[in-house]
Amino acid sequence: MYPDGTIFKTNIDCKTNSQRDTTSAAFFLFSLSHTFTQLFVLILFFLICLSNMENLNAVFINDMLPQERKSQLADKAGAANIPDMSAEEKENVDAYFQSMLNETNPTDEHAMRVKKLIAKLYSLLCIMKKLKETHINETNILLDGSLVKGGILPSKISELTRIVTVQGDSVIEGPLYAAQLEIQNGEAHFQGAVFTQRELHVNSDAKGVIDFQKCVASSSSVVSRARKCDVSFHSDINAKSVSLVNAFIAGSIYADEITLENCVVIGGIFATQSVDLNNCIIGTFNAPSIHVEGTIQMLLPTAFSVEKIHFVPGTKMYNLSLADLGALYRGLPQSGESGRIEMNLDVDAIRTTLTDEHIQKTLYSYTVVGKVLAADLVDYDKFQNHFLLTAAALGPQLLRTYDFGTDADGKAKQLTFDEIRAFFFDLLSGKIEAQEMTGTFNISDFTR
Repeated sequence: MYPDGTIFKTNIDCKTNSQRDTTSAAFFLFSLSHTFTQLFVLILFFLICLSNMENLNAVFINDMLPQERKSQLADKAGAANIPDMSAEEKENVDAYFQSMLNETNPTDEHAMRVKKLIAKLYSLLCIMKKLKETHINETNILLDGSLVKGGILPSKISELTRIVTVQGDSVIEGPLYAAQLEIQNGEAHFQGAVFTQRELHVNSDAKGVIDFQKCVASSSSVVSRARKCDVSFHSDINAKSVSLVNAFIAGSIYADEITLENCVVIGGIFATQSVDLNNCIIGTFNAPSIHVEGTIQMLLPTAFSVEKIHFVPGTKMYNLSLADLGALYRGLPQSGESGRIEMNLDVDAIRTTLTDEHIQKTLYSYTVVGKVLAADLVDYDKFQNHFLLTAAALGPQLLRTYDFGTDADGKAKQLTFDEIRAFFFDLLSGKIEAQEMTGTFNISDFTR
């Protein structure tokens, strides 16, 4: 190396020139790819806007309208019906629309279209803002407008005493374990199994929809006395004590004590101590002690109790096992050979004694088997009761929605959970009523 550094400088220059060429080429390719990427994004954005906003290019022009004309358009667009928005949200939409209107020249039609589009986008943003994703890592949990991905399960001993409170507008996608679950208001959707150590409680003033899509269990009690709330259990309930009002249970209830008022139970009610029913539709029941009042309608032919059933004067009990539920569901005329059967609680209890080598037990059965002498003459399969009850019991386990024939208007009637629920509550309230079975037949039918 020379003292003046000539050789070292020459090597540096040569190396720098080579690097400069490579760098320039790389920078040119990067710039070109970046330009194409920007162009592609702009074209894609333009196509999306074009497909959604149609001919809104007529709106965005440079000419200015008189202020009086703009005020007329703003008032007319402000009168558009924007559902499910609060007054504050509508003011925000109006303010944004007015600011856009000051820089455009829209026609009446385009102004209305833009206003509705802004309202829809704003509503969507409000919903996404409200339904926030929640991660569970606290001892006690408060859910309000929350989306819980996965389940709420304890991961350490301190979380076994966790209290979960749902204030409303929440979805829990997985299973839930809590010492206590309190639901203050709907909407609340539980997509996994639910278990509580102490109590599952729905506030009596709760409103909206509360939905349990899988089984519910508690070491203590399951209580819902809310009369303005739609509570649905898609599967079984198992607890020491169950007390429900205005609830739909697609499965069965297993408990020591069961109290139901204005409820529909597609399955059975099985208690180890007592059952108290007031104006209910049930599949069947089996309990040591039964107390009923109002109107009780059974879906299956037989029910059992250890003691004779207790009832208040004026109580009616009907059996719907031979009612044409399929025709009622579709709004069609009922079959002439179908109908509900009224049961006389004083005389229709059949006492049966069961014995084995070690124990003897007495049961009372309440059945229509002995009341329908010509049951073989009834084409029970065409009523489609079994298919309807099976679809109601399986609920979300069905892989698809089944058609149930056509209704009175010739339209296809489908077996969806919401429609089945509404049908049984209409049957419970008397809005839909099964005809009385006449009990008459022609003796010549036996020779066929």
